[in-house]
Amino acid sequence: MKLTRKTEFGKAVSPFYQLGMVTYRIIYNSSLFDNYFKRITGRLKIIYPKYKESEIIESYISYKLMCIYIFFILCLIFSFIYNNSFNTEEIREFKRPDCWGEDEQQQIVAKIKDTENKVDLTVSHREVPEETLRLIMEEKAKELPNYILENNKSIDMINSNIRLISQIPDTQINVYWEIEENDVLLSDGSIVTEMLRDKGTLVKLSAVLNYKNIDVNTEFFVNVVKPELTKKQQTEYNLNQLIKDVDYATVTNDSLILPDEIDGEAVTYARKEDENNKIVFIAMFSICIPLLFFSQDEKLEKRKVKRERQMMMDYPEIINKMILYLGAGLTIQGAFEMIAESYLKEKKSENLSERYAYEEVVFFIREVHGGISFRNGLERFSVRCGVQSFRKLSVLLLQNLKKGSGELIGLLHSESVIAFDKRKISARKLGEEAGTKLLFPMILSLGVVLVILVVPACMLYNI
Repeated sequence: MKLTRKTEFGKAVSPFYQLGMVTYRIIYNSSLFDNYFKRITGRLKIIYPKYKESEIIESYISYKLMCIYIFFILCLIFSFIYNNSFNTEEIREFKRPDCWGEDEQQQIVAKIKDTENKVDLTVSHREVPEETLRLIMEEKAKELPNYILENNKSIDMINSNIRLISQIPDTQINVYWEIEENDVLLSDGSIVTEMLRDKGTLVKLSAVLNYKNIDVNTEFFVNVVKPELTKKQQTEYNLNQLIKDVDYATVTNDSLILPDEIDGEAVTYARKEDENNKIVFIAMFSICIPLLFFSQDEKLEKRKVKRERQMMMDYPEIINKMILYLGAGLTIQGAFEMIAESYLKEKKSENLSERYAYEEVVFFIREVHGGISFRNGLERFSVRCGVQSFRKLSVLLLQNLKKGSGELIGLLHSESVIAFDKRKISARKLGEEAGTKLLFPMILSLGVVLVILVVPACMLYNI
């Protein structure tokens, strides 16, 4: 990221950067995040010492806000494409689970002309002859009314189809039903809507629960009432009934084929849109945006640490070069100029990457050549470096310039010894950190080796 007011981003993302700048100025003027801005500005000043504070914080925050806006737009586009592709997927056939599987619940949208109707679909698993199954049932007669409710609230208000189960869930009990003769409830538990009365109809249900040689008889009444349905609800109700009838009639087939029409109207089907999609999108956005925003701060902190470590590694070399040049009779400014000149030549000839400490020396010399006094430039140099060792060096040099002491080379020799000791400690610490980082890959490699050794042995002995 180049910190400058004139963004070098492409035309496609430049508007987002400008929007980020506007947002930053609004937030900055509100004074809500002054502490955050001060903390980030301190880090940015160390990494980008040659820029103005106002420029670096504005460019940095605007860049992060630009990334957030682009991420948000991409999420919206993805959500729009996903929803459209999901809605337009037509389906007419559902593969049944095998005989050991469980019934699958599906929600589909049945389209009749320009009307969409929601349908709750049950794809039953394939059944096999009962003699091939060793199913043993357990007794739960008192709980039986709760199993037949389906979408109804209680047996005192049955306004939709009930499920006359043949097996009590999670048990080994077979159930055999008998329905008292009536006009509203069929033997399969479906309701004849046109025969319903407003006050309701009591229907007696008798059941025999069988487990091995034990039979338990139970009976209870259900009150079948007439639901108040709109035209659309009636259509959805009829569709559910029709599909359940088709499912029941073809339960031994490999697939459930949905009907082509209802009441003389053609029907097309598509998978129901996931209503949780918006919730997932909001949750993803709420989680990712803070991570995206503060991850940049984490990267900034890592760059700061990397810069300080690199400057501490180069500090002993700079001290030794100063001792060499001062011992050869050069002035302090001349020594800095020689250090900067030799660095630029090596960087150009050997294509070296930038070294922060030497870059600061080069910038310091250019400031002096530009008209800034050497003392003032040296003070600015120590502030830009932001490392205690370089501040100490600047103090030694400024004191020598002020008092004219002849002990400068001796002091620099002592500082060189201390700097090399610190460099050794830092190198040892980096080595320990590298060893720790390699520990996890080594564990993975050990696992791969064990698999290579164990798997052939198991195959050989048929383990």
